[in-house]
Amino acid sequence: ILCKILKIEVETLSTSREYAINVGISAEKFVEEYEKKRGCLVDSRQSIRKYDLYSFREEEADKPEGCRDEERYIEVKGHGKGGEWFSMSAEEFEFGKSLGSKYWLYIVWNMFEGNPVLVAFKDPFNRGDFFDVTQREREVVTKTTYYQIKFKYFDNINNKSKSIDVS
Repeated sequence: ILCKILKIEVETLSTSREYAINVGISAEKFVEEYEKKRGCLVDSRQSIRKYDLYSFREEEADKPEGCRDEERYIEVKGHGKGGEWFSMSAEEFEFGKSLGSKYWLYIVWNMFEGNPVLVAFKDPFNRGDFFDVTQREREVVTKTTYYQIKFKYFDNINNKSKSIDVS
């Protein structure tokens, strides 16, 4: 058996944002360990927001990034159990397409339900043999906290109740 897909209810997948975050972090750690066992050095790149990990063979450490034969720009997608869908931002998708054969998509299924199953796809978005890609729009509304700060000095000037030394 190469892969077993588990079917679960949609409600189960959407109930906990924390669960999804934990699956993602765990999947990234799993892939990082896999890459190290392959004899690669791994660098976390989540802050770039285009892919998750960068790996390359230890013997190519003296070559600059972009010139290594075995380097991989890796996007990791994790599923706690099974799942046939995942999403990514337009920026992530376009980055993956532009890198071609140096871009890898790693999907980890069954992250929390026993033995994880890792499947790696090389250049997945320039090939039509694995995925149906649908472009969608999503409205994102965010609420943030900010502080509005006012000089007390201006109240004093307008009220002319007392003067303030600002020196």
